[in-house]
Amino acid sequence: MELISNNLAYLIRTLRQSKGISQRELAQDICSQSEISHIENGKVIPCVYTLISISKKLGINPNYFIDRITISKYELVDIVKKQAREYIHTKEYNKLNTLIKNYELHSSFQLLEEKQFILWHKGITEYYISHHPKIAYQCFENAITLKNSAYKTEQDIHILNSYAIIKSEECDYHQAIDIFKNALELYKQSDIISNFKLYVRLLYNISKTYTRLNEYILADEFCDIGIESCKQEYSGFLYGELFYQKAYIKKNTQDYNSAEKLFNKSLFIFKEYDRSDYIEITLQQIKQIRQLQNKRVD
Repeated sequence: MELISNNLAYLIRTLRQSKGISQRELAQDICSQSEISHIENGKVIPCVYTLISISKKLGINPNYFIDRITISKYELVDIVKKQAREYIHTKEYNKLNTLIKNYELHSSFQLLEEKQFILWHKGITEYYISHHPKIAYQCFENAITLKNSAYKTEQDIHILNSYAIIKSEECDYHQAIDIFKNALELYKQSDIISNFKLYVRLLYNISKTYTRLNEYILADEFCDIGIESCKQEYSGFLYGELFYQKAYIKKNTQDYNSAEKLFNKSLFIFKEYDRSDYIEITLQQIKQIRQLQNKRVD
């Protein structure tokens, strides 16, 4: 019982903190704040009704907790997953490959969700290290079908997003869009997945892929959906990326005045986030726009 209460405490606490929710906010319409505090300290195991209510508030299927509360080394699983995502963010794929190989057969990674995580990241390393797109596709498809008869989680959407990104990089744009839209539909249909950044990332990726197909009207539409969503949710950096994408579309359709205004909007946001890489690229785009405008005048 102590193992269950400690794991449940850790899971609820880390999920609540990752979503920026206070104990008081989590407790609202469910139980008292003191009960949440006792649960997070491992002093109390919540009843089924309370656990389901907490799950909904955190945007998680109750099975997420049930699958994990008996894992003796859950913190290890959490650490490995965070490290894997960090390696992807920094594009350190060799380190990711080593990490996945080290834990592929580990006892803590034998549950359905964890096996799916391993397959997902094997697909990524197969593409970016071994340059085997077909093997990468098979890994992603196996990861998705692994849970065909089970509940879908946020991880399923992330896998579809990775799959579509690689399809797009292989210039299979139409299939990439189909996969992105499948992920978007899965997000919309779920009443437990609430990662707003993931939602906007899908909209951004769809717009980017339509741009590569020179289908600028559709690309523009998905950008607008993302921008309006960001306005409502105040999601800053993605807001900047969407302005950049919309500016790029305007540049390609030779609407240079609109493009420069939008690039400047994205530049302001990138400066707020101190992202020198994005700032440099955006400044280059603005320089190109002005050169193109000067050529028109000449």
